[in-house]
Amino acid sequence: MFATVFDARWHALRWTWHDPDGYNIVSGPLADITLLGAAYVFVRRHNCHVKGCWRLGRHPVSGTTYIVCRKHHPDDSPTAEQVRAEHLAAGRQCL
Repeated sequence: MFATVFDARWHALRWTWHDPDGYNIVSGPLADITLLGAAYVFVRRHNCHVKGCWRLGRHPVSGTTYIVCRKHHPDDSPTAEQVRAEHLAAGRQCL
């Protein structure tokens, strides 16, 4: 039984590491580690500055360097009527 388990593991490692130029390691586990690291850095860099909040922070807080999510932003969200009124006003200025 030990020989069978050892043989199976040996052949798995041999097919992963046997390539002399390292192609198998670069295209396999190393690529996965790179992608996971990139995802972690993206989430770490772009999440809300409030401790424990994992939402994406896209809204800068005036007077600070903090970038927070819509839930933690101190200003109120604009209503649909406000957005429409500003859109119409901008359209009138262009004419």
